[in-house]
Amino acid sequence: MSFTVNRQQGGTSTVDYATADGTAAAGSDYTAAAGTLSFGSGETSKTISVTVTGDTTVESDETFTVSLSNPSNGATTGSSATGTITNDDTTPAEINFNPTSVSSAEGNSGNTAMTFTVQRTVVTNTAVTVDYATSDGTAAAGSDYTAASGTLSFGSGETSKTITVQATGDTTVESDETFTVTLSNAGSGATIGSSNTATGTITNDDSTSGGVTGSITTTTTTTTTTTTTTRRSNIVTVPVGDWEYAVTPQPDQTTQEGEERSKITFNDDLKERARELTDPTEKREFVSGLVSQILTEDSSKGGKINTEDLPFEEEVTESVGEVAIFPSGFNILTDVEGIETDMETLDENGKRTGVYVPLSAAGDMVSLTHKSETVNVTLLADGSFYSEVQNGDSGQGNTGETMVRPVSNSDLGFEFRLVFGSVTIFLTTATPPRNYGFLDPIEWVLVALAALVLLVGIFFCFFARHFQCDWRRCKLSLKKKAKDDQPEAVEGTPVHQQQPVRKFRTKDSLEIEGIEMGEDEGDRVVVQNEPVVAMEKKASDEQEGVQERSESGSGEENISEVIDLVLNQAFTSSEHLASVG
Repeated sequence: MSFTVNRQQGGTSTVDYATADGTAAAGSDYTAAAGTLSFGSGETSKTISVTVTGDTTVESDETFTVSLSNPSNGATTGSSATGTITNDDTTPAEINFNPTSVSSAEGNSGNTAMTFTVQRTVVTNTAVTVDYATSDGTAAAGSDYTAASGTLSFGSGETSKTITVQATGDTTVESDETFTVTLSNAGSGATIGSSNTATGTITNDDSTSGGVTGSITTTTTTTTTTTTTTRRSNIVTVPVGDWEYAVTPQPDQTTQEGEERSKITFNDDLKERARELTDPTEKREFVSGLVSQILTEDSSKGGKINTEDLPFEEEVTESVGEVAIFPSGFNILTDVEGIETDMETLDENGKRTGVYVPLSAAGDMVSLTHKSETVNVTLLADGSFYSEVQNGDSGQGNTGETMVRPVSNSDLGFEFRLVFGSVTIFLTTATPPRNYGFLDPIEWVLVALAALVLLVGIFFCFFARHFQCDWRRCKLSLKKKAKDDQPEAVEGTPVHQQQPVRKFRTKDSLEIEGIEMGEDEGDRVVVQNEPVVAMEKKASDEQEGVQERSESGSGEENISEVIDLVLNQAFTSSEHLASVG
């Protein structure tokens, strides 16, 4: 872009120039310019060139200015000049999917065409192109659908094109599966809009049911009408016969979708045949297929099943009495679902309520939230299960494995327990950490033991002291008794040949000493003969020795001697009674 600067008078002079942004921006819309123009004698004009930057963006006209400054030799400057960059781009065509989702039943065999429509808007009078390609979701290219890719070419005036993807038919009972078609690389004169992807859903049209051959029974009471739907099922993955199950709404229980919760029961034939299954894989397929059928035909989200009725894993039946069933992809909120308390509280059999979700295809998942703690489980393409909780603890497990997922807040007192193959989730009550104060449990035990030893020591000292006092009183009494009861000896006669010399006391003296006597003995009583006195004398001497040693010896020795002395005294007393008698 060129600007001309004119001079009206001759002579030599100079003038500076520079550009400045208007609505146009230097660098993106034009290249900034600055410099000095030098006029020679007789020159009347000079040119300034500014380079404009081209683009294909549809936009308004944009401007910038060129200004003169610092003239020399008495020259003056006039006003600045404006440069206008005019838009020469046209509005591009915009390409989008419309609609952005397509669904179709897969069929039992062959292929079923699924058609996606791509529309062009805004500008339609030019030729444009755009690329497309499919990608897997839960559906797998090759087994569930045929991958497709290519280029769509719009001629002048064409506003729509179609993309066809072939879904592969089968007779397998499975969840609905999805894949995605994406637009890319729009050609000249076109852009891709916000609806650049579309989802294809292959709906399952296979059924494990042989049809509804039962009947609907209505039971009416004064307050409630209960409808029980009885169906017959044929689990094709485990060909062991036909069975019946019943779905009975529970009017007093509501699911998080606002529907009545159902109780699902089975007849004896079904339960008996289920018990005949021995292979773990057949058991899992039996439960998964039957639950999938119930969820598909009766929409019994949150319906409860007794785990003893079906061949659940032993880890499940040991801890879980009932399971609430949900389809893949469901976000289970235990408080809204009304099973929060049941999942924590033990029933009369010491079991809790759990949840069961049949996961059969890669990408199938379930999310369960209990008391603001969430656990997610996803079935991977290799058949393993990936689980994680919100505290970041995660890992993979294989079919048949049990995995524990601790929650972020251990004070809540529970942890998630997962049994894979589909997936059963239930709570294991974990003991919350206790606050033991400033001591840990081992230190508290040591303190308690020290206190116990101290109490035993205090009791022992008290008992020993008390026993010693009693013994002193006993010794004094024995000494006095020995002195009073000593008989008169006969000189010149051995002790063993002497005749017993009886010594009598009055009744009053015995009563003073607290000695009892019979009524028939009158005012006197025979107290001792001489041999007994000799034995008592010996006992008295032994008592005095013990007393002396007790005052100088250890506590344990004193007590031992006291015990020996008491036994000796008891023996002496028995001898005495025999002699008196």
